[in-house]
Amino acid sequence: MRVATLLLGLTACDPQGARSPDVLLVVMDTVRADRLSLYGHDRPTSPYLERLAAAGVVFDDCTTAGVWTWPSHASLFTGEPPTVHGAHFAVGEPEDGVWPHDEAVATRMRSDLPTLAEHFVRAGYDTVSIAANELLTPELGLVRGFQEAYQIEGDRGVVEHAWEVLARPQTRPLFLFINLMTAHAPYTETGNSWVAARRSELDPESAPEWVRPYLVEGELRGVDLRKNEEVEVSGVESYLRGSLQIPPEGMELLLDLYDGELALVDELVAAVLARWYEGRGRDQSIVAVTSDHGELFGEHGLLEHRGHVYPELVRVPLVIAAPGRLPAGVRVSTPVQLHDLNPMLRELAGLEAPAGSLDPVMANTPRSDPIVAIAWPDPVLASVVGGRLARKWVLYRTGEEAVVSSDGGDAELYDLATDPSMTNDRSGEHPQRVRTLLGRAEPLLAETGPLPTKDLVFSKALRDRLRALGYVGE
Repeated sequence: MRVATLLLGLTACDPQGARSPDVLLVVMDTVRADRLSLYGHDRPTSPYLERLAAAGVVFDDCTTAGVWTWPSHASLFTGEPPTVHGAHFAVGEPEDGVWPHDEAVATRMRSDLPTLAEHFVRAGYDTVSIAANELLTPELGLVRGFQEAYQIEGDRGVVEHAWEVLARPQTRPLFLFINLMTAHAPYTETGNSWVAARRSELDPESAPEWVRPYLVEGELRGVDLRKNEEVEVSGVESYLRGSLQIPPEGMELLLDLYDGELALVDELVAAVLARWYEGRGRDQSIVAVTSDHGELFGEHGLLEHRGHVYPELVRVPLVIAAPGRLPAGVRVSTPVQLHDLNPMLRELAGLEAPAGSLDPVMANTPRSDPIVAIAWPDPVLASVVGGRLARKWVLYRTGEEAVVSSDGGDAELYDLATDPSMTNDRSGEHPQRVRTLLGRAEPLLAETGPLPTKDLVFSKALRDRLRALGYVGE
């Protein structure tokens, strides 16, 4: 059945006018799809998401347009790519080889674009944002349109605050947005068996030499590669410069910790959803769970996120459960972009939305427009590391063919049907195809967007917290 027909049937079935559905949107920050059991990983990292997926739709091929919180959330909230909404790294010109990042690292999201929250407010919804992520604090502007926007310390606090919101007497439909930061670095231990087996490597007395400067001690042990108290530059920067060698078993340790955090964030999602469904039932609500970007663990010679557009960074999970509006237990292979979720949610909730945002996707119709992701250079990494980290990168994909190019003249060609991880560059075999795709991608490389701005003025407390996330330099 066509989705539009199903939605019309639901609207028409109640002559009194059915109450608008409550909508929950959860972003699991820094979660890459391929490390979830929902997407085939061999560890049970997402058992709850799998249960949610059984009642809804799994999108097997979802690409985020940005590779860190700022541009990807702006795309999610506006339904536009970073070249349109303008929120990305504020890249000026280096002075004496140093990139500026003294006051601001990002340009603001355009204020004239309506946000998802504003659409819901106009439709009579209460709108609430609850996030542990410092970049989603109201003063920075990403959460414009939410009537209530809370920045909470720690994901446990986020979940508890969500419970409080859900316990309120409800007279209007609710749009609730939650961001959970558990999977974001630093990587700390959890109760999973595969993490417990590595615990001696997190003990200062028995840890391998490479990891000792970056150990997190305290109630939860872990690894923080952004620490630089004992070394001249952080572990991330040292690795990218080639001065820190992390052995294969070291990367396995980081991935073990990361997998444990994925399983923990899955449990936190379950805790929110249990209360959500207690008060709202399953038949009159819409739930979407996704991520803003992924994470790198040595793939392509890179660490963490920002600075490139490879699949480990841009392929994210997406599950939507909307009983009566979407079928249950379906997997969609049609490629989508994360910001496609914006019109999808509006259409499912009966709000004004671009026509046909769901029909072609649910019918697995081949996508006609390209899949695009863009990484502007991070001023911190551009200054300290340079090289490819000082370039702007674009992923331009049509069908199963993708070109990865930079404003420094790099061009790589990949066949995603046989090489989904993009490890086999075929540009030398197909130069004409590279030229064709580059011709389409070049406008994105040339696009500068809004002029670099210093209008994001951070308080000292906020700067300190953003520095801990690696978004602001010393």
